[in-house]
Amino acid sequence: MEERKVRYRSILKKIKGLAAVFIIMCILTAFGGCDKENANALREKITEKTEEAAQKHTTEENEKPEQEQTTEETVNPTQEQTTEETVKSEQEKTTEETTEFVQEETTEKDTEAIQITTQNTETPYGNVDRIVAIDAGHQSRGNSEKEPIGPGSDIMKAKVAGGTSGVVTGKPEYELTLEISLKLKQELENRGYTVIMIRETNDVNISNAERAQIANTSGATSFLRIHADGSDNNSVSGATTLCPTPQNPYCSSIYEESRRLSEAVLNNLCESTGCRKRNVSEVDNMSGINWCQIPVSIVEVGFMTNDDEDKLLSTEEYQWKVARGIADGVDEFYSQNDNIQ
Repeated sequence: MEERKVRYRSILKKIKGLAAVFIIMCILTAFGGCDKENANALREKITEKTEEAAQKHTTEENEKPEQEQTTEETVNPTQEQTTEETVKSEQEKTTEETTEFVQEETTEKDTEAIQITTQNTETPYGNVDRIVAIDAGHQSRGNSEKEPIGPGSDIMKAKVAGGTSGVVTGKPEYELTLEISLKLKQELENRGYTVIMIRETNDVNISNAERAQIANTSGATSFLRIHADGSDNNSVSGATTLCPTPQNPYCSSIYEESRRLSEAVLNNLCESTGCRKRNVSEVDNMSGINWCQIPVSIVEVGFMTNDDEDKLLSTEEYQWKVARGIADGVDEFYSQNDNIQ
């Protein structure tokens, strides 16, 4: 803009100079200092110079905007193209980096998930949740209706037997088993276990198969069925546990875990109470075992047909010893599972 103003001033200055010369010539002519012919020639020359100067100014002004516009139009597309190419390049680079990051992140997470899945499938009973189902054996009224002894079996058995009773105390087995089961529940919960009770009253009607199925679907990872023994020989005493056989046609898949559970419970129960340790019996004829899909043990806490043992089993002190002994066995069982590699 400043350059243009300077150019205007220069042209105006020249025009003014030529106009001054013209005026002087006119004055000289008027006073006779110049003939008419010379004056006309001078005027034509001044006019010619003036028109040339004006034309030159107009031409420069017209050419400059075109040059400037051409330059701007030439520069702008180049700049825009360069900018678009740069942005596109940056976008592609960012997209590639983002894609690479997402792929790496996804791969890491997939790998981690696979490792976790592998760990869980390698040790199906390792580090399991400590949820114990407890069934207090029998009920106030037995049920002689029949049910299959195991899934798909043609062999039928009474749904719930009446149980035995104390030869001294006269206490029915279903009452004793509930008393001990409720203490066991409290003991296990104090140790941090979750406990599922199949029954908490005596007035129920739940078959042995149904009890097993309740335990199967409860989320429990072990099942204890609390019972008391009876015999025609009143001298027989001591504790026993029962589990399925390795060839059990209904639940052989849980044999090993059920055997370990039964051994741990029996050993610790007898150590806690000082009672005689009989043995772990492997059976195929107990519907309460055959319907199970989780590790199971029937715990015969003692003989109610033995005078001394019947009296002990009805005392609070001895019942707590039984409950603590069974709980110690449960601790051992889950500790063994946690150590499985």
